[in-house]
Amino acid sequence: MEEPLHVAPYQTRPLVFRLIAVHAPNTEFMAEIHYNVAPGGTQRAQYFRMNFVEKSLSQPQRLTYLHPAGIVSYAILRPPPLKAHCVLNQSHNGLPVIIGLHGAGLDADSVQVREMLDAASGICAWTLFPSGVTSWSGDDWHTWALADIKAAIDAVSRWVGAIGWSGPGILTSSWIATGHSNGGQGVWFLVTHQPDSIVAASPVSGYSSIENYVPFNMWHDPEPLISSILHQSRASFKHELLLGNAAGIPILQQHGSDDTNVPAYHSRLMHELLERTGWTSDYVELRGKGHWFNGVMTTAPLLKFYEDSLRSIPAQIPSTYTMTVPSSGDMSSKGGLYVDQLESPDLVGRLRVKRDVRHGIWYLQTQNIHRFHLSDRICELEESITLAIDDANTRFKVDLSRCESTWYIRDTHGGWLSSSRTDWQSLYQRYGRQVGAMDAILRTSGIFTIRICSIGIDGIALQTSRNLLQYFAADSRITHNCSTSDTQDARGSRPIRGNIITLSLGNNIPNSTAPNYPVRVTSTQIILSRTCSLTNPGENAFLDSNEGCHQYAFNHEPGMGALFLRPLEDESLELVVWGADIDGLEQAARLVPTLTGAGQPELIIISDSCRWNGHAGLYAAGHFDKFWQISSGSYISSGI
Repeated sequence: MEEPLHVAPYQTRPLVFRLIAVHAPNTEFMAEIHYNVAPGGTQRAQYFRMNFVEKSLSQPQRLTYLHPAGIVSYAILRPPPLKAHCVLNQSHNGLPVIIGLHGAGLDADSVQVREMLDAASGICAWTLFPSGVTSWSGDDWHTWALADIKAAIDAVSRWVGAIGWSGPGILTSSWIATGHSNGGQGVWFLVTHQPDSIVAASPVSGYSSIENYVPFNMWHDPEPLISSILHQSRASFKHELLLGNAAGIPILQQHGSDDTNVPAYHSRLMHELLERTGWTSDYVELRGKGHWFNGVMTTAPLLKFYEDSLRSIPAQIPSTYTMTVPSSGDMSSKGGLYVDQLESPDLVGRLRVKRDVRHGIWYLQTQNIHRFHLSDRICELEESITLAIDDANTRFKVDLSRCESTWYIRDTHGGWLSSSRTDWQSLYQRYGRQVGAMDAILRTSGIFTIRICSIGIDGIALQTSRNLLQYFAADSRITHNCSTSDTQDARGSRPIRGNIITLSLGNNIPNSTAPNYPVRVTSTQIILSRTCSLTNPGENAFLDSNEGCHQYAFNHEPGMGALFLRPLEDESLELVVWGADIDGLEQAARLVPTLTGAGQPELIIISDSCRWNGHAGLYAAGHFDKFWQISSGSYISSGI
């Protein structure tokens, strides 16, 4: 423990510790934990015992590591077999990693998951079963669990060094993704969001997307604009819209024809939609088979696919493809192209790419793209790259030694410029982990801090903490330290790491750290501003003031509440949860993201009528653009 652990009344928090054994430990380990109960400083102690089990390197290993959110997670690791041909045939001093994603409600350490690839144990690859943190995979293998997958792969590299592994190395950026049921859906998410890391994919008995598996058509009917905003908020999870990103990735789909849990319709649909993009998948439908049976992940077609996938390394980049980019911080590169910012969060972005490999010219046609760069990985593979963007006369000769630090930006006249300046990564602009709908708050680097800024709302803070723990096994500190722009810990001595959730009534909200932030709460109103013009146009444009803006004011009323994201330094975020009264705050707090696929925009003002009208009772809903201003496609009902 590097700092004290403060536990609020009735709060549950995970205790994180690291065990370092200089010599081989005994089979039993005992820990004694001392803590003080305030006020009065009463000292108490707790004890627990832990048994060690020694395993051979040929057996699955339970690997623990820190999730980016500062909690302990685990994965089941099976190292590659120590066979001579695996060592001789490894590519680029390493072997790929087969990522096996489990279905909903299963633990990665369960027999069903541990053994589901046993028949493939002789394949020359690392096999990794991430837990996703929880048995429900955190959030259906999306934001929270994606971070867990990456942390697990990084932990394998440390495991290799820690035990003195002398076998084949690991290719941390070459993934063969496979998964069953909810894990099959997770494979589609990896294919569409992390395409440059996926060398092959096999979704088994997986559904196409959440809203296609559990239709949302029984919701209340709101104004069409509200429906549009919610659809856009869910776009990152709508795999059917993003299948163009699968171009160049070998895919084998498998489904049982008699599956009554996830109907075969889902795999048939994805197979058909892939063909419409110009790519295709192999599809095996097992006649008479249901959702799960022993050996479902190691049928003859799948075993052959796993073996064949080893020959797909390194992955081949298609000469022609279209990259579809949702407004999501989970989106990585495709073909070496990484989109940092969209022009508008109200539309997906698209990059149509045609590569002239012979002459080293990449022709790019952009749609709703504001800023992008090339990855170092692609620049290491290419001898020369010239980008011809939109207009063939606008060309940039790429400095292959500075790909990750050179951005291509659309200027205010619709043209393009290149720059290596990094000062755009500031409170003035939205980037990195901040991108996306309200679920972006889950992309925290460190534990959550829940700030109580009003009297009498400790119970709501506690429930928020419990929800984060229940759904994500997430840790959170609760504090009453809520001074303006305060990002210090409870003792005021250390900067707070991790994202912040601020709970408040009335006008007790601290000011935003971002200049010209467009949401303001007074003692009687909540005010939204839309800026009409920019000063200092160009790559470092920022909003000078709220003069000349449209303003919308909503008087405080019983049951009114709001949620909105605000930027912090270093890609961090603050989620403000506000209520005009306790009823409004309780209603707003229920919308703190815990269920994936619900489609919450990052600005919401709720009325009391939302209790019976659902989202049809919203006063406002929308997205923040690249300058942290309310986007033009947002919904704002008539203010005063």
